[in-house]
Amino acid sequence: MSLPPVGATRIGTRVQWRPGLLRLEDIAGRMGDTSLEGELSLSTEGRVPRLTGALTVPSLDLRPFRGQAPAVQEAPKSLLDTYRDLQSQTFDLKRLADLDADLRLEVGTWLSLPGDVRDASMSIRLAGGVLHSPMKVRVAGVPLEGRLDVDASAATPTFGLALSTRAAPLAGLARFLAGLEGIEGIAERFDLGLSASGGTLGELTRSVSAKLALDRGRLSYGNAEGGRPVEFRLDRFEVALPAGAALEGRARGALLGEPFTAAFSGGDLPTLARGGRWPATRRATGSGARLEVSGELPAASGAPATDLRFAFDAPRAGSVARWLGLAPDAQAPVSIGGRLSARPDALWLRDFTLELGRTRLSGELGRTALAGSSPQVQVRLDVAEADVAQLQTLLPPPRPDAATRDLRTTLELPILPRGIDLADADVALHLRRLRLPETEITDVRFEGRVREGRLSDAPFGATVAGTPFGGLASVDLRGQVP
Repeated sequence: MSLPPVGATRIGTRVQWRPGLLRLEDIAGRMGDTSLEGELSLSTEGRVPRLTGALTVPSLDLRPFRGQAPAVQEAPKSLLDTYRDLQSQTFDLKRLADLDADLRLEVGTWLSLPGDVRDASMSIRLAGGVLHSPMKVRVAGVPLEGRLDVDASAATPTFGLALSTRAAPLAGLARFLAGLEGIEGIAERFDLGLSASGGTLGELTRSVSAKLALDRGRLSYGNAEGGRPVEFRLDRFEVALPAGAALEGRARGALLGEPFTAAFSGGDLPTLARGGRWPATRRATGSGARLEVSGELPAASGAPATDLRFAFDAPRAGSVARWLGLAPDAQAPVSIGGRLSARPDALWLRDFTLELGRTRLSGELGRTALAGSSPQVQVRLDVAEADVAQLQTLLPPPRPDAATRDLRTTLELPILPRGIDLADADVALHLRRLRLPETEITDVRFEGRVREGRLSDAPFGATVAGTPFGGLASVDLRGQVP
């Protein structure tokens, strides 16, 4: 049995030896980037050597155990990077049958893993190529408990890992597992399971299946500087990613107090690891409303844009009042659709349509120069009809405590952690029919540039009672009253 290429090794210990038994006591040493202390016994009196003892490892470098020299590469930055790396590993799991073990292992920090993995404890039992180990570990600040099982005695070795936690904060796990920022909150229970089969570490990786479940989570998104956290509840959330098959998931909970259910799907893990685009679909229902989303997601940042189409409709606008900021007693139907395209430097909503009662419009909205200090909004709208009297019945009355600062330049929706700031915007509007309580205005055309909340010398035109009008408009939008 050969040792992995751990690098420069320096170990101090007290040695006791007799035929068939080697004891190492008061171990203090370093093997490459791995430091360790404790005691070990190696017996060669049985069919295979047997290792027993207890080790405390303040830092453990896993690269040598994956066949890599310690200085070959930096630690992976994500779980996907780790998956790509492990696919090429050729460690033969049948070699586990060359050693029996009864070992207590405490690890302070696991090097060469993405994220913050530390404070692990394992009770390793290895006999006849079968390994069982209860374990505890802290991942991204969350304490997890579970077990690791490997059966290398089978014709095709198998692997299983099950971890869970109770009443734990989930912000770190959301970043670690899914790269999601701004999620805060606690779930009463969280479970993660991995299973695989194969003769080598690479084969195990390529065959891995994953399951994740969350129960009774009270969470929020949009927790960032300048944002307004949006609360939601997940009574049940589960995701399954079978080996070589598409991701499937379900969720049940409430957004801003309104119940919803959702089902979603994605691509397979090998496609994602190769840098391909993931197909994504989602269907959700709640409070009488229906949402459908379909499109593609990029494999990683810097890849081509996210491109998603969506359709949302509710037969009664008041049923989704908490989500869209409408009046709770609004009776008119609402329908919204479009295509969302996201890049690192721009966000566009194209093919946008909105029907709110008798008001109907289409167009596109974009936010560009996101990487700069002054992002700008682009708005182009074609309004087939706007019924002012009906719209007034669909909107809630102004809150008496509403802030006056930038009141007229920010569009707020309750489900958005940030408002859409129109203080710097290019606006083009064609309003074909504006229904007022006493009259109608047709063919309203307007094009202007808003900078720092001011609109200056913007040309406009309209037809009132068959008579065309035109001119220039200048408006200061920064106060409560323009």
